[in-house]
Amino acid sequence: MNIAIGGDSWGVGEWSINITLNITHGGIRQYFEEDGHKVDMSAIPGECNNITINHLNNVVSSPLVKYDYIFWFQSDPIRDLRPYDDFGKSIKTYEDLIIKSDELIDKTYNFLNSIGQKIYCIGGCSKLNLELMKKYNNLYPLIESVTEFILPNYKHPKLWHSDWINVVDKLDMDTIDFLLENKLKQDSLADTKIKEHREYFWPDGGHPNRKGHRVLYEYIVNNVINQQSSIL
Repeated sequence: MNIAIGGDSWGVGEWSINITLNITHGGIRQYFEEDGHKVDMSAIPGECNNITINHLNNVVSSPLVKYDYIFWFQSDPIRDLRPYDDFGKSIKTYEDLIIKSDELIDKTYNFLNSIGQKIYCIGGCSKLNLELMKKYNNLYPLIESVTEFILPNYKHPKLWHSDWINVVDKLDMDTIDFLLENKLKQDSLADTKIKEHREYFWPDGGHPNRKGHRVLYEYIVNNVINQQSSIL
């Protein structure tokens, strides 16, 4: 089969603890390839949704290849605001951030849907917004949140801190308190004293490792690939 994978660093695979952020395992891409499939990887580490969906569109719109399956990992919607000039102006409160995040992800879904092909969506840095996604018939919410799927006792933060953490001092003080609570949840993935976190998110503590990706892969095979094969 021909498979396309898009998104940010969560779609790329297992990351090392080294500051150079080397890839130590190809994640679901590698598992697909080991099972004999051809995979085109368009995920871009650290990028915003706006960039990754355009990159994915460029790949899957090629007339040279027909893709059997397209998977996309959702990044942090706030990244689309780079260089964050709105912070301290139109965005001052935690509620402002939530509203803006929803607005941005809705635009992302609208563009993805317009590609005109079925896209299986996976919540990575941010959880899928299932309510907004209902409007789009080409988008299939495969996994709402990777962290919550792999770690049943984990509650994914409402907002995932990216590089915009460097400008939170422009926001209201109450907002910073809410963001700190989110950041503590996010950072707990790196807590090696928690067995499940160490097992599935070590060594970098911010992305699923090869074992975590194996959980995702087996779910995809059982609930997407095999289901489609049985229909055919």
